Amino acid sequence: MHTRKKTTKRLKVLSLGVVVITACLLNAAVYAAGIAPIPARKPAAFRADPLALLRFPALNQTDEPAAALMASPAIPAPVIPGHKPPVPQALTHADGRETMDATASLQTIPIPARKPEASGLNPTLQMAATQDITAESASGGDNFRLTLPETAPATLTAAPSLEGLNKIYKSKLKRAPSQRDSVARLVNIVKQDVSSGSPTRALKRLSSDKAVPYLDPVEKDQMQTLIARGYLLAGKVVQAYELAAESAARSGKYIPQAGWVAGLAAWRMGNYEDAARLFANSANSSYSSSWQASASSYWASRSYMRARKPQEVSLWLKQAAQYPRTFYGLIATRSLGWDYDFNWDTPALTAAHKKILEDHSITREALTLVKNGDYTAAENALAKIDTSKDPALAEALLAYAAQKNLPALGMKLAQAYGHPKGGYYDSALYPLLPWKLKDGYTVDRALVHAIIRQESKFNPGAVSRSGAQGLMQVMPSTASYISGKSQFKNKESHASLRHPQTNLEIGQRYIEKLLYQDHVDAELFSLVVAYNAGPGNLKKWKRELADMQSDPLLFIESIPMGETRAYVERVMSNYWIYRLRMNQPVPSLDAVAEGEWAQYVPIDGIKQAGLPSLSDLRLADAR
Repeated sequence: MHTRKKTTKRLKVLSLGVVVITACLLNAAVYAAGIAPIPARKPAAFRADPLALLRFPALNQTDEPAAALMASPAIPAPVIPGHKPPVPQALTHADGRETMDATASLQTIPIPARKPEASGLNPTLQMAATQDITAESASGGDNFRLTLPETAPATLTAAPSLEGLNKIYKSKLKRAPSQRDSVARLVNIVKQDVSSGSPTRALKRLSSDKAVPYLDPVEKDQMQTLIARGYLLAGKVVQAYELAAESAARSGKYIPQAGWVAGLAAWRMGNYEDAARLFANSANSSYSSSWQASASSYWASRSYMRARKPQEVSLWLKQAAQYPRTFYGLIATRSLGWDYDFNWDTPALTAAHKKILEDHSITREALTLVKNGDYTAAENALAKIDTSKDPALAEALLAYAAQKNLPALGMKLAQAYGHPKGGYYDSALYPLLPWKLKDGYTVDRALVHAIIRQESKFNPGAVSRSGAQGLMQVMPSTASYISGKSQFKNKESHASLRHPQTNLEIGQRYIEKLLYQDHVDAELFSLVVAYNAGPGNLKKWKRELADMQSDPLLFIESIPMGETRAYVERVMSNYWIYRLRMNQPVPSLDAVAEGEWAQYVPIDGIKQAGLPSLSDLRLADAR
């Protein structure tokens, strides 16, 4: 396996007083930074779990019941031998009041033992990495060491979710069907109030609605955190802070989002030490996803730098860097000067694999489709095979997908099955397009791949509920606008947009057009926002959040649309990882790690007038 080689030349935090920045998160996260729209659930499942609508997709919640919530003195930095956590201090408010740190009553939570997917390492490597970080922290050394296991399984092992969704909170309260319906109704109404920009109305409901007695304390704090997020996005920072910090104090162990929202509010209020401890609480919660944990850890590092506590900065950067496939994990790793440990190997297709495939009826038919050149039909058929109880078949399919360039199938399998020696088959998680463009690329290959991975997961036949088509999820109206051909507006012509080459040509031309609009100006964060939410929303948000132009990561975290916040993080993570896979430098990652916007620097395709090239920039080492 690959190991991290640590260098020291980029770790200037102690002398420069600057720290890396980050951003956003999740349809659920999904994602580390926000409340994304919640997908519809089956009625029975929803009735059993009405609070599901409140889940922040990128956050973690769990099946663990809410035990008695015990308050303890303070929220610590990572629990590391020989390292003394900060002591809560009085906070001075804008009106001159002094109060104790709002996190003082939060439970002290040690860094949980993460699953291997968090850093892409198997348990032995994960333990070695943790031990080395501990040794460095205690001794002040700067050598990062990993030890490979002596033996490894012979076949694929089940890979834990890349989202790191370890736990989901469920109440132990027994509710009658009518009570569950009342709770579901309240959740829906509160969510609608927050989405429509009325958090105050939602807060009133939370105190007076007839369903409130049917909520346990943690569930009520989940809803209060959602309302706090609404206040934060509406620019009512003090209200957001008060509600989220209160929820974090009561239920922070189970709701990492509470510490996250309160931390962002404290940051915007200039209470950086308070923000650091709130972010630390969120990062340390065992209910945090890998995206949430890396985001909170990174922002804890930023906050400690602003609070003039540089001794904490590198500790929290190292914590964020445990998740190298996340947005903030990538930035933290770059800031520390560490190498990335991605595994670009693919399993070789052996005679034993071929026999397994030939003995299976569906794969046998798919092999015939491939021989006839119908790769899409073959890939669709193979993707329907249940390999959950047959890792040998999964390994054979993964090897076959790699050899025949079936990216959607390979990506699906690599998300479910890890490398026999631990970690992932990153080459399958981040596959390359098998289709060729007639006139080649006019924008970077890595950028096209990054968008496709998020939009369609390399399925050329993908169609969204809104009508977006194909690999790059191009809307028919956009295709007509870009191509100048009205035929794409006709429903009968939509199928042509699912032709890979057609979709790629129109998609990259749309990227080119967006890149040079005034409000994008060849900046990648802005480009990705415009691609997802439209140029009009980008223009509006840049106007409304003009005071955040000096802090790109705070700008991203303050975008009102949760889906877009998560989309930016995912696509940018994909982009940087694809650049690394293609052995290309990552100047935009360097820029973000230094607190700057992610300026687009073309490597592939045709250089456009006014854009810098690699030779125009002073790049850090490409590693």
